[in-house]
Amino acid sequence: CSTLLEETKEMCLLLISRKVAIQWQVAKHVYIEGNFSQLQQVLLNLVNNACDAIRDVEHPKISVELSTVEVHPSLAQRSGLQRGSDVAMLTVSDNGCGIPEEHQGAIFDPFFTTKDVGKGTGMGLAMVYGAIQSHQGWIECSSNEHSGTEFRIYLPLASMQEEEESSVMDNDVPKVLLVDDEPIMLEVGAEILEVLGFQVDACENGEDAVNLFREHPEHYAVAVLDVMMPRQSGTETAVMLRKMKPDFPILFATGYDKKAVSDQLLTQPNIRLIRKPWKVDDLEAILRDLLHLE
Repeated sequence: CSTLLEETKEMCLLLISRKVAIQWQVAKHVYIEGNFSQLQQVLLNLVNNACDAIRDVEHPKISVELSTVEVHPSLAQRSGLQRGSDVAMLTVSDNGCGIPEEHQGAIFDPFFTTKDVGKGTGMGLAMVYGAIQSHQGWIECSSNEHSGTEFRIYLPLASMQEEEESSVMDNDVPKVLLVDDEPIMLEVGAEILEVLGFQVDACENGEDAVNLFREHPEHYAVAVLDVMMPRQSGTETAVMLRKMKPDFPILFATGYDKKAVSDQLLTQPNIRLIRKPWKVDDLEAILRDLLHLE
């Protein structure tokens, strides 16, 4: 993690105006086992958000700190981290506009944003949350409106040898067939699934998904299907996939009423439904349940 911060520092500096006072306090020899590119994207995302928050501050400041801390009882209770264990703590703070109290409970939800229209999809913090969850870590935020925000990330430590031997992805990683006719949902859905540790093949319609699946049905572990699509609905697509591979796990995603999927389908084995926009941890929990992952 120390190396990650040092290598990401120059990239972060490109995001930050010279008018901003930025402070780096990075402890040496802090090792975690994880995906370098995902964690680098987490840091860049948080720094970018801090830059937006301090845009109108007279004396803007951003601080990035890395240290090791012991998990105290209250942190263990809210995070699920092992009480008394040592973990890496990465902190990104600013003295910007802050987050209104009524919004703080929703900041990690997909598509939630306080930015003006056209200035953000609302997916940044959702992907940050998903990345930290996939590393068995914890992220929390404290903020006061008009006086700044602090994000704290806690990640389990690994030995130097474990960090060097860890791999980013292997052939055992489950592959998801993601189908949605909305480009933004397809793009951010694929990104979040990859952050959660899945491989993804994305299709804009059910016909393409069926044709892709027909070529190599053994490549796919699960399908995530939008229900309401032109040309071929999610339910029609599911039926065709299951003709080729009975009991193939399917997760329907719908922004409409649950009745958009018939009870006849929902009561079949290995079929679940999630409402859009979904929460990252709900999506992960359902997929892991469908795939019987620990």
